[in-house]
Amino acid sequence: MLKYSPVDIVFISLNILSLLLLTYLIIKLCISSNHFTKYTQLQLFITAWAYTIGFLPNIIKYGDDIINKAFDTRILCLIQQIIYLFFFYPLHILPIILGFYIWHAIENRNIKIERKYFWTFSIINWCFTICFNTYSFADAYTSENFGIRVTPLFCKPRNSNLQRITYLIIMLPIFFITLIFTYDSFLFARPPSLTASFRDYNPPSNTMQQMQHSQQMQLVQQMQQMQQMQQVTRSNNILPTTLLTIPEEKSPVDITNDDQDTIIEEIEVIV
Repeated sequence: MLKYSPVDIVFISLNILSLLLLTYLIIKLCISSNHFTKYTQLQLFITAWAYTIGFLPNIIKYGDDIINKAFDTRILCLIQQIIYLFFFYPLHILPIILGFYIWHAIENRNIKIERKYFWTFSIINWCFTICFNTYSFADAYTSENFGIRVTPLFCKPRNSNLQRITYLIIMLPIFFITLIFTYDSFLFARPPSLTASFRDYNPPSNTMQQMQHSQQMQLVQQMQQMQQMQQVTRSNNILPTTLLTIPEEKSPVDITNDDQDTIIEEIEVIV
């Protein structure tokens, strides 16, 4: 009869809970409409789901005897090693890509950044993963049990020089990029401005801003119309004090000469 220690039970329970939550998030993302960073988040959650499920088969099948019986069916440990290696680095790289999208959207107010770089980053990420796993599998092929190490909870790949060098090459840039994003966001951009930037992307806030802009435009148009009406009224109220200077052929005044006296008969002033 299989026996499970409290550590095994906690480990299995946490992984099952993680799988349920990740499944819920994946379904919600799939049925939701397109939005900022949707597909990068979807990649990240699917990667985390696959990475998590890889830990369960051996511990569920063998329980406390995993160290002694793991190689009775070596294929399970081999599958777990492949899953572990294949999703390990994408699980660390995708959050950095997601952070870059959010940082760029805040700094440049451009939420279309994911459309521009999605395929580029995705192809680089998964091509690197495939190449690394192929080379790692070929390197471990000649080792006993493919270089698999068995721990009290799961099977994992050996600590080869390839693993160490690759880990340093990937993790050091990720660490420094994270520091740069953090330093730039909290010291140069200042948290209040970040909050204001995120508020600009809030749909209810945008709706209120559009309503305020439309009301302001209506007010400006009303003021312009009032100014035009005042100008027209002023022009109509000007008395014709300069009519005598208008040339005779263009003058609207009837002028008759009687004994060399100029008589202005009638002038109608239209007000």
